[in-house]
Amino acid sequence: MGKDVREAVLNKPSNLTFAGYVDKVQLQAAHSGSDLFLFPSYEETEGIVVLEALAMKTPVLLRNIPVYADWLQNGINVRKADNAEEFRDIAVKMLERELPDLTEEGYEAVKGKSLLKIGGRLYNAYLRAEYLHGGLKFAPAIHKRV
Repeated sequence: MGKDVREAVLNKPSNLTFAGYVDKVQLQAAHSGSDLFLFPSYEETEGIVVLEALAMKTPVLLRNIPVYADWLQNGINVRKADNAEEFRDIAVKMLERELPDLTEEGYEAVKGKSLLKIGGRLYNAYLRAEYLHGGLKFAPAIHKRV
């Protein structure tokens, strides 16, 4: 942890809580009472916390980084910002209801990321790979999971 980060953690505002692990019930309660999920991370692999916020229908404001480019669009299903000033301005407008609500659009975007859908796609990919490499004697039908 860098010196600046350590200093920020040690001198955090009184209204900031570092929750650590939060169980499912607590997570649902936190999201249901939230007006905004702000995620200014500079690096992310998939953004599980973003998926959770969208699935809980919490309005999302996140950093405009490449990992989200192909499935989360600014002003379509989430809000994105590039710097602290933009985060502040957009957050205020979201909280004061000066921007259209994108909650339902965000929820629709995350539905395609469910474990069942991803699992079904992986299952099909493995069957196809096995067929292509001679492990199966028949071409697999696409297995659809709901």
